[in-house]
Amino acid sequence: PNLKANILYIDSNVDSSKEFKVLLNEKAGKVLSTERNIYKVLYDTTTKQLRVNYIFLDGSRLSKKNIDSLRNIIIEQYKNGTPFDSLASKYTMDGNSNFGDTNWFAPEMMVAEFSEEIQKHSTSEVFIVDVIKNEWYYVVKNTFAPKITRQMKILIVPSGC
Repeated sequence: PNLKANILYIDSNVDSSKEFKVLLNEKAGKVLSTERNIYKVLYDTTTKQLRVNYIFLDGSRLSKKNIDSLRNIIIEQYKNGTPFDSLASKYTMDGNSNFGDTNWFAPEMMVAEFSEEIQKHSTSEVFIVDVIKNEWYYVVKNTFAPKITRQMKILIVPSGC
């Protein structure tokens, strides 16, 4: 009860201090000591992260024929030099205020059809994704190459306790 332990969560894509880099080289169960602290890696996992920009078209508000026509217009405007974020701002039907940017996400955070289709396409490629069961239709730009993120949970105890 007198032990002043803390739990630390670190992410390889966010935390870059020298101390964290040393910890990121360790595996679950490893104990490390410094002059100030003792560290024990409690949990350690690696996940793939994806990031795209998208334009969502709502099948509950538009017919599939209208959606396909609109997607052709969007893709043609993109090919003619209109920036994808401008197209997202103009056409998306979900109110995303980040110009369709998903930010980084793990594939399991999205419906399978969306994540699986993204992983089939190259960076900068523009393509369509249909999630028919939900009536969700997309024009997607694969904006970043996938990255691997390492996440850890670490117990920290001050040295000398």
